[in-house]
Amino acid sequence: MGPRGGGLSTVQADSPSLGCSLFNQLSYRFLDAAELADGVDAAVELVVTDDVRGPAGPVHAGVIALLADVAGAMAVVARTDRVGATAAVAVHNLATAKVGPLRANATLLQASSTRAVADVKVLDVGMDDRLVAAGHITLGLFAAKDG
Repeated sequence: MGPRGGGLSTVQADSPSLGCSLFNQLSYRFLDAAELADGVDAAVELVVTDDVRGPAGPVHAGVIALLADVAGAMAVVARTDRVGATAAVAVHNLATAKVGPLRANATLLQASSTRAVADVKVLDVGMDDRLVAAGHITLGLFAAKDG
């Protein structure tokens, strides 16, 4: 099963990914609301290139954690309209990510006035949506601005 919607595009280094200039150097896209699976608040797809592979060939676990972090933060923004800083990342690598693109589907689990937690599942779309990682991203939310 391939990606839904339009093609993947390379995002320029000055494009938004909630302040992560390293992520902006990668080839990724945010999925539109119409492309999201049921129950998913935000999703990000990452093109697998040699630059994101570890020495053995599969995608480096750190890149997968970064993808999960960005998707989790986007889910928080989508549901709360608030931004924050990553407070904790717990990502479990379940299988090797080899083909791509990788899709991180994120769902808000809980939000308070100061924190939010998102559940993230990372799939290798090119390998029939193989589940390659799962985790939780916790954000410390910035104070809401008045008016």
